[in-house]
Amino acid sequence: MNGNEANNVFVCLNCGTKLNERQEFCHKCGMKKGEYNKILCKHCSTELQLNEKFCPKCGAKSEKNIGINEIVNTVKKECKTKANKISLKKIIIILIIIAVLIVLFCIGKNIISKLNVSIEDLLANGQYLEAYERAKEDEKSDIMTENILAVLSIEISENLKNPSSFKLTTAWFDRDNQKIVMNVSGTNSYGGVVSSYYYYMYDSEENKYELYTSLSELTAEEYSKYDSSSENLEKILKNAAREVVKNIINNNDYKVSSKTINNINQLFKDGKLNEVTLIDGGDTI
Repeated sequence: MNGNEANNVFVCLNCGTKLNERQEFCHKCGMKKGEYNKILCKHCSTELQLNEKFCPKCGAKSEKNIGINEIVNTVKKECKTKANKISLKKIIIILIIIAVLIVLFCIGKNIISKLNVSIEDLLANGQYLEAYERAKEDEKSDIMTENILAVLSIEISENLKNPSSFKLTTAWFDRDNQKIVMNVSGTNSYGGVVSSYYYYMYDSEENKYELYTSLSELTAEEYSKYDSSSENLEKILKNAAREVVKNIINNNDYKVSSKTINNINQLFKDGKLNEVTLIDGGDTI
């Protein structure tokens, strides 16, 4: 091959594009050099050129151009479908992320709200176990005291003539000797308000506080020669209990705080007192 041959210029038989000697395929239509595709009119079979959109004889639109348009439209449609699928997928992912964030936010808010609840709020709701677990060591004793009084209040209210009239007026707790005195008021059969002192002692065998006696008044009963031996014995025991109760209620160190009294009365008023249970260790304070 000489220099002149290297500079020879060829023409694509399919589209007329100029080609050099080294090009085996047309860079415009892709046809192999020396070959061409006949494009025939679908109506009159006239041979058309590649760039002819309409038949010069009958005016019909070139099938090849129709095919190209259809391919272009198909490609556009597929791209649009893929774009929609991608968008839908992104939307679903975003919605899932938002849902997860909402759940995490609610959980976090719930945890924070629980952490922010004070011990006073827990006691006001009768949640003694939660309050006891969160309390400092120097607070636990008071919480257990209130828990015991709340449980004993349930017992007292259920035995009143009119249980709904229960009201805890005052309470005293002798921790060293494990004795409790509770002054409770309620209405009698005639609708009058009466109050009594309930004296509890800790029973180590039963592992709980047991009612020793209830006293409507603290003045000692007088003995009579007409009393039977059993009546005399009952008076002796009750009078002895009166002395113990008076000693307890006259000692301000044993008096339970008004906040504890108010909490128990409010729980009773709200119908939550019966839900209170004795916390572990609450019977051995």
